[in-house]
Amino acid sequence: MRVALETSLAPRAIPKPAAMAASNTPKAGTPKITNPAPASLSLKGSFGCSTTQIQALDRTASILPMRPGLPEKATHDYLRHGTTSLFAALEVTTGTDRSNPLQAAGSCLRDSLLRVGHHEYVSLSDARGGLPMYLGPALPRWQPRTLEDVQAAIDDGRIKERHWLDVKAEVGTTESTKKGFAKDLAAFANDGGALLIGVREAKPTQTFSVDPVMLDGLPETVDSIARSRCDPPLYVICHPLRAVSTHVDGKARGVLLVEVPPSPSAPHMVDHRYYGRSDTTNYQLADNDVVRLHAIRTARQATAEQLIAGEIARDPVTHSVGQLSHLYVVAQPSASPPDLLTSLIGTPALNDLIREVPNHVPAAGSLSPNWGYLSNYGEPRAEGSGFCSYALSGRQFISDVEGAKEHDLLDIEVQDNGRVTLFCGRASDGASGAQHVVEPTIVALTRCLVTLAGQLGATAGYGGRWLLAAGINDLSGKLSSSAIGFSIGRAYPPFSAHAYVQGTEAGTVELLEQSGAVTGRLVGRLLRGLGSQQNYQYGHLLSDSNSS
Repeated sequence: MRVALETSLAPRAIPKPAAMAASNTPKAGTPKITNPAPASLSLKGSFGCSTTQIQALDRTASILPMRPGLPEKATHDYLRHGTTSLFAALEVTTGTDRSNPLQAAGSCLRDSLLRVGHHEYVSLSDARGGLPMYLGPALPRWQPRTLEDVQAAIDDGRIKERHWLDVKAEVGTTESTKKGFAKDLAAFANDGGALLIGVREAKPTQTFSVDPVMLDGLPETVDSIARSRCDPPLYVICHPLRAVSTHVDGKARGVLLVEVPPSPSAPHMVDHRYYGRSDTTNYQLADNDVVRLHAIRTARQATAEQLIAGEIARDPVTHSVGQLSHLYVVAQPSASPPDLLTSLIGTPALNDLIREVPNHVPAAGSLSPNWGYLSNYGEPRAEGSGFCSYALSGRQFISDVEGAKEHDLLDIEVQDNGRVTLFCGRASDGASGAQHVVEPTIVALTRCLVTLAGQLGATAGYGGRWLLAAGINDLSGKLSSSAIGFSIGRAYPPFSAHAYVQGTEAGTVELLEQSGAVTGRLVGRLLRGLGSQQNYQYGHLLSDSNSS
């Protein structure tokens, strides 16, 4: 039994459950609930499904209008608009619930995949791929690793074209087939989905069969189409499922599973048009659909601004003491239990994971401050553990100790719920009135935090989405560090805004495999505004060619 527990995002005290009244004695053969939920919580019980009964005004995809021979269709999931749902688990064999409702929700959801709006809890058994995917009610937790897994899904009748899944016999080599494949990818990018390449459909009978394709070079072809034919470029994940035996030519064959995560840049254009996905086909998005998707992107940016505003509010350096711009970076799981990292916090394993971050970021240790400045490991914090440099303690700047300098400050905080934050006291440098922005440090530390979030997600078994945000304060009029020695001009103009904030979303696998690209989405506009986007000093940090 799953019980949906409806609550607002605002924290509130949960009273201890009262004893069960005598009048509520269960009938014979019914498990006795010895520790019922408090009366102040609204509980709904159901077998095999769970409902939240929230006020959901907008669906995640537009309602498809009625057409000749087709009824009106709508997706089953909604935009949450500030409401969350927690799930508590009841032990039906003993009739008892778990002692802590919040811990029960986290424990239950780590063991099963439940969709919460656009986001899923996923067990990350392989940090580099093989994630369970939600592909509709028939395949709510699919994790194929072999052709036999695909064949079993076909035999069970679970493989068919739907809103989240499409099959193709091949990608094709002509211009028109590649353009059509790009449209498929762009359509799936709105809500997420997958394509199986190497599965053939018999249209008259609507049956499917595995028809292995040549796998050598196919993932590269798919990636090239996603990046060159979709605007903005689209990130996809390819999972080759190789056949046990190969063809007589010795080349590997099999099925390619192309996973398309929900894109933070959706909608994507192909050939100057936006596309969406109905139940079984793609269609060109209407203007109102495009407006809605762009509104979602705008709302995501507003959330990023809230995250950065929260970090600025707890800046360890007071305004009266600080003279430099500061960098703030936040990575927060979009849907995670409140104790996602509790078992990791305060352990040597977390300390080792923090120390290993520079090994995954090319040449990040040559800048100042860098990861090596962290000297206090595993400092107890109210919401987790802190890792900070000299003259920082409890997220406070101890300015009166010998050698305490604002530009040496660096603080990393790992919280129970999975949120990771970074503070750096040196986003700018130089004398007052003639400061420059230190982009190499900003880019390197941002990528370190992105990499750390991916490593934490993999360690904790969270493969869902992350909301990431980067921000810098007090930037107005400051120049790029590349402008040192040059006169002010078009090449390196003063930054035209007081502050910088940018947000994006990414899945755990993308954080691990494409940390440079994610970093580019966070700091790209900053570099453009400073005229330094082509600087060779940190170009390697925005590339994933050297990623481990």
